[in-house]
Amino acid sequence: MLRKRLDELARGGDPVAVAALKGYLDALVENPKPLTVLRWMGKSRGYQTLLELLAGALALTHEALDGVDRGQSTIFLRAALVRHGALGERHGQSAALATFINHEVLRVPDGPDRLSLRTFATWKVQHELARAERQGHAKRTSQHYARTKIRVAADLLVWLSQHAMTLADLRQEHLDYWLVEGSSERTRIRIRDQAKLEQWAHLGL
Repeated sequence: MLRKRLDELARGGDPVAVAALKGYLDALVENPKPLTVLRWMGKSRGYQTLLELLAGALALTHEALDGVDRGQSTIFLRAALVRHGALGERHGQSAALATFINHEVLRVPDGPDRLSLRTFATWKVQHELARAERQGHAKRTSQHYARTKIRVAADLLVWLSQHAMTLADLRQEHLDYWLVEGSSERTRIRIRDQAKLEQWAHLGL
């Protein structure tokens, strides 16, 4: 059944795209757990991205995948495409953060806090990821971790704005309340210097 479905997709796809994706499609067919692949096809957002790639609606490039907002499924699909030769290796996880940073920054109301987030995301998180890549220490999960830190920082700033506060107003009791009422991801926030809360560096992620 799996082979039949993938053959149908290939016949109905853009010939150039299908040819480029052949190695990945062959790997899906040869997967020792075909039911797992079928379940993935039935519910994963990564499969929706694959359909767009096969149709030629989405270019088979790292840059095109950077613009796909489907979370971790895109990260896993990209890694699989690289592994099976559909995409070339890319030593630029940090470069791929640019679109995500722009999206998260725009969630925060215009003002000093938005600038603080952009500065933090660009000069701390993105810079540290780039350094890890240069040193050969970056892992597949490094970009996901970097995105999580940026998103959580944005969540905090949005929460502050919703309570008529800014980063300069933040105190430990506010942070404690925010941590308790949210998900475990929020524990990535740390305050290092109570006297300099207004400075982006002291989000301390």
